[in-house]
Amino acid sequence: MLYSGEFKPIFKKVARTLYLSLRVLPKSLREPMGLAYLLARAADTIADTELVGIDERQQCLARLKSRLSEPGTDPDEWRLLRWGGVADLPEEGMLLQELDSLLAGYWRLDPADRGDVKAVLEDLIFGMEQDLKRTSLADLQELDTYCHYAAGVVGVFWSRMLARHEPRLAGLDWAQMAQWGDEFGKGLQLINVIKDIAKDHRHGRCYLPETELHRLGLTPQDLGDSGKLTTLRPLIDYLIGQSLQALTSGQNYILQLPRMGYFIRLAALWPLWIGLATLEFLIRDEHLLDPNTPHKIPRRQLRHLLAKSFVCVGTDRLLTRYFERATDRLKNSPIESRAKAK
Repeated sequence: MLYSGEFKPIFKKVARTLYLSLRVLPKSLREPMGLAYLLARAADTIADTELVGIDERQQCLARLKSRLSEPGTDPDEWRLLRWGGVADLPEEGMLLQELDSLLAGYWRLDPADRGDVKAVLEDLIFGMEQDLKRTSLADLQELDTYCHYAAGVVGVFWSRMLARHEPRLAGLDWAQMAQWGDEFGKGLQLINVIKDIAKDHRHGRCYLPETELHRLGLTPQDLGDSGKLTTLRPLIDYLIGQSLQALTSGQNYILQLPRMGYFIRLAALWPLWIGLATLEFLIRDEHLLDPNTPHKIPRRQLRHLLAKSFVCVGTDRLLTRYFERATDRLKNSPIESRAKAK
C-alpha cells in the first residue's frame, strides 16, 4: 500500500531518508511504521498550517486523535483539510486528502501493532497540541521535553516494534534500547531545532530556550537578524554538543543490534550518519539565520554516505571508527576554537 501506487510519490517526498530506511526493514515492520509516519506527518501539517485559526487546528487534531480509538463515519469530518493551500508541499496536501485511506489502513493493522501506533501518535499529537499553546520555550528543560514528544517517542516506538517482530533480536535489554532510542530521537530533533531557527522565526516560533537567549543578551525577535549570529553562536555550539552526546545513544543502539540484522542496522544507521554530517555542516554554517538558505548537507554528500554505509554496517569496528572520527572532527571544529577564545 505505502510503497507503490498513489502513496509512493507522497512518501518519497515527505519522508526523504526515512522512506529509504523503511524500505530496507523486514516486510512485517514496513506497513505499521509507514502508516505511523504518514499519519504523524498529516497531523504535523494540520498543526503547522497558518491559513486557519489555532482553535480549528486543535479541533482537527482532537478529531484525528479520537479516530485512533474509534473509526469515524462523518463525511464532513475533514472539511477543513479540503481547503486549498493548507499545506506547504503539494504532497502534504495530497496526504491530507488521503487521511481517511490512511486511517482505514490503521484499522486493518494487527491489534498489537495498532496499539503501538496509537501510543506513539497520541504522544506526537500531544506535543503538537502543546506547541499550539505557545510560540517559544522557556528553558532547557522545556526544550528537552519538546524533543522527547517530537522525536524521542519515535525511538521508543521503533524499539517496541523491533522487539515484537524480530526474533533475531531476542535477548536484548529492551528497556535500555528504548532509553537509547529516546535519546537518539531527541538528538536528531535538536538538529532540526538548530537548522530550522530561521524558518521557525519566519513563522513566529522559537525553539531556542528564552533563558539561554537572555544570557546572551538576545530575545526570540533577534533571530531574524543575521548580524546576531556571532552573539548566538555559544548557544548553538552548546546545543550541537548536546545533540552529539545524544547521538552517542544512537551509536550504542546500532551496535547492540546483531550483525546478522544487516538491514535493521542500516535503517538506524542512515539517520545517525546524516545527523553527524549535518552537525558538521551547521557548525560552519555562516547563514544559519537566513530563512532562504538551505541548511542541510549537499545531495552528493548524502549519496556518498549511503554508499559507504553498505560497506560499514556489518562491521562493529568500522562503525566505531567512523563514529569516533566524526566525533573527533566535531570536537576539533570551530566549537573548540570559539570556546578557547572566550
